[in-house]
Amino acid sequence: MSKIKKLPAQSARAKARSVERLSAMIEREVQRRLGANSTFEQRNNMRAEIIKEAAFRGADDDLQGMTTDDEEVEEEDGRYRRLDQASSATYFGRWGPHRIAEPLFRKVGVRNGPTIKPIERRAGIIENMTPDMACIVGGLGADHSSREVERTLWRTGIVAPSRAFLEKRGSQLALDVATKVVELETAARSQAVPAPAGAPARRGGQAPGCLGRIPAGHAGTLPGQRLSRSAHQRSEHPGQAHAGARHFRVGVRLADARGTLASDTSAR
Repeated sequence: MSKIKKLPAQSARAKARSVERLSAMIEREVQRRLGANSTFEQRNNMRAEIIKEAAFRGADDDLQGMTTDDEEVEEEDGRYRRLDQASSATYFGRWGPHRIAEPLFRKVGVRNGPTIKPIERRAGIIENMTPDMACIVGGLGADHSSREVERTLWRTGIVAPSRAFLEKRGSQLALDVATKVVELETAARSQAVPAPAGAPARRGGQAPGCLGRIPAGHAGTLPGQRLSRSAHQRSEHPGQAHAGARHFRVGVRLADARGTLASDTSAR
């Protein structure tokens, strides 16, 4: 496991000075917007609002800087030529939606070939969401309905897309993950190493390290373990946990030759 390198003392002092300057600027803006008679809660909420505005501006400028209007672009899978018609798209980030104008590019040498927006590859856009927003939505959507995801995003100060968007994109993310899981499971089983003599058999013939799709309500159990009575009751009776029963968490579980769990990334 790699250790985090400590910053030199000079760099640490420079960072501290930068934080002090930023903090002073934020406090001046808080006072300008709220005046002297504000409460602590109001000031704290305003600090968060100012930081959010600055973060949105920085992310928007960053995305705008990654657009291109070159005649051709070189990608990993070949060259793409710019199309003439104007095009734009909205990408949802944690601080708000970004409206980005960039032409479409069609693959060279392929009749009616695929089209791309280069910015989506450069920025790692996933289902019209920035990578950080997709990670947040995907993590919350694994255990909650779109209504609950929308409410959680709003409560935590993140600008939420519409509930229809969350429902549609969340379902597509889950489908993509499920497809990838099947591919990786097949590859893992094809490369599985036979267990030593005397090692306990694994249910389903799983490889020592493999992807597992674990029902959200039963994620704490390992193959061969029994669920507690309360866990059975939660799984048998629909109600508050009904929506969670439709979702699966995906992660990697690594076990040694005896079947002892060594690593588990399927935790929430």
